[in-house]
Amino acid sequence: MKTDQLIAIDVYFINNRIKELDLKRSWLAKKLAVDPKTITRWCNGKVKRMTKTNAVKLAECLECSLDDITDKNDIHFLGTNADKEETIEDIISQDLLLLLSPTGNWSLLEKIIKSSISPNLKKDDIGKLYNWLSITRWRMGDYEAGLIFAEKAKEIGREIKDKSVYTKALFNIGTIYSMTGRIALALETLQECLKKKNNFTKISDVASLYTNLSMVYRDFGAFEESLHYQKEAIKLFENKNFNLAIAYHCLGYIYTEMFQLDQATENYEKAMMCAEKSNYENGKILISIYKLDVLSLSNQLSNVNEDMLTNINEFLQGDFKDPYCYECIARYYRKKSNLEKAWEVFEIGEHKAENNPIGHGALFHEAARIALVEKDFEKERYYRQLGNEIYEKLGINKRICKEVIMEYGKQEKLCYDVID
Repeated sequence: MKTDQLIAIDVYFINNRIKELDLKRSWLAKKLAVDPKTITRWCNGKVKRMTKTNAVKLAECLECSLDDITDKNDIHFLGTNADKEETIEDIISQDLLLLLSPTGNWSLLEKIIKSSISPNLKKDDIGKLYNWLSITRWRMGDYEAGLIFAEKAKEIGREIKDKSVYTKALFNIGTIYSMTGRIALALETLQECLKKKNNFTKISDVASLYTNLSMVYRDFGAFEESLHYQKEAIKLFENKNFNLAIAYHCLGYIYTEMFQLDQATENYEKAMMCAEKSNYENGKILISIYKLDVLSLSNQLSNVNEDMLTNINEFLQGDFKDPYCYECIARYYRKKSNLEKAWEVFEIGEHKAENNPIGHGALFHEAARIALVEKDFEKERYYRQLGNEIYEKLGINKRICKEVIMEYGKQEKLCYDVID
């Protein structure tokens, strides 16, 4: 039987469909002319592929399409040419992920991986590629698919006892949890990774773990731990300028929230230098907006330059995933007393941040500040409470603001005499 005649089956759909139609497995076995044990293996997932001929017959019995019973997230569904093995080896050895990351073209990277996959690959390579596909998916904001690929990699790692594949999958799962607001799970998962950090084959993977763990601690308001792990990440990244751009950017962000603005500026400058060296164009836009936030918070609006204003427009017109930039831009317009524009940016950001609960909460609290400047105390209370509800649900008590909203990063009252 040729390999390309095998297709992956969606076990979950098949089982549900059998129940919906109230079919018996023995009847299906007769219709497909197969042993009843084969039907059982398909249904319990022990056999995950079948010939296309059997799949077509099964689809007819289940009164659905062939596409319905096909598992499109199975790695074997993505490519079948035998000559792809050599390409995969080149991809893994050259670390294509690091080469293409600064471009932000994750869809291209995903296509390259998928087009190079062969069912004849060794299982450890399949596990590595599942992990890469997980990264490309969560980088594009498709967290559900990213989680599916990471779980597949984790399953393979456990099956073949490959600690490297397993731990990298665990890292991806923890990262996705952090990006979707499940930060208690994220912290638990990344701390488990920390215990297994010796399983990583690359020191840069350990550094990435430190960076992501740092930002989860930041989410909880545990700034000392956050600073510690981000500084450790920077030590390990050495000359990897793309990764250093992200790490210095994160460090600047932590210092901004601690209102240590000189240190924030210093680290944003380092982040910008690394972004320029690695041709990380999107990173330069994001870092510029975070630098703008420091100028807003330190009341140095006269130092805002044309490049920063250009980057604001480019960000608002682009398809960027960073919800905190909307908070920074809205704050800038609030500080400029352009409250109409501040509300406009808030509304855009609120829509963009819907999959990021922590970013959503931060935006609601910034909306409360805008309302306070307008002396609309009812609206201030409304948005402050929306943010509080998110933080309470996530268990981030340090971010809950029970009294009138304070200025970002400072425990001092806002001056709201701007609007008469």
